[in-house]
Amino acid sequence: MSKLLILIVVLAAIAAGLYYGGVWPKQTTTSNAPAAGTPAPDDLYLKGDQYFASNQYQAAADTYREAVQRNPDSPRAAEARYRIGKTLEDAKKPAEALAAYKEYIEKNPNDESSRINQAKKRIDFITGTGAQ
Repeated sequence: MSKLLILIVVLAAIAAGLYYGGVWPKQTTTSNAPAAGTPAPDDLYLKGDQYFASNQYQAAADTYREAVQRNPDSPRAAEARYRIGKTLEDAKKPAEALAAYKEYIEKNPNDESSRINQAKKRIDFITGTGAQ
């Protein structure tokens, strides 16, 4: 009897871990779900990464912009804003990249990642006031 009770408790703990850990799908309300055929913001970040990896820089920048527009307060939005600048710089669009880096710094002044310093260095490089 006690082995059965232990087994039930262990299985319940595993199920709870899967559910709260995001592995087990939770029910979502239709108000938070994207419209049919519309990618979720997290999917957009991944799609932007795929475009970037395949050197489709303009498509990557556009996709990151859409992700930020849909979910500007997401923890991933700060990284996406930085990547907009990076993709535009790699697309040989320095003026647009400069504006994107400046927007990233403006919108994320307290970002604790090293991206603030990287963005400042990229701005200096683009404007010719610093080394790469």
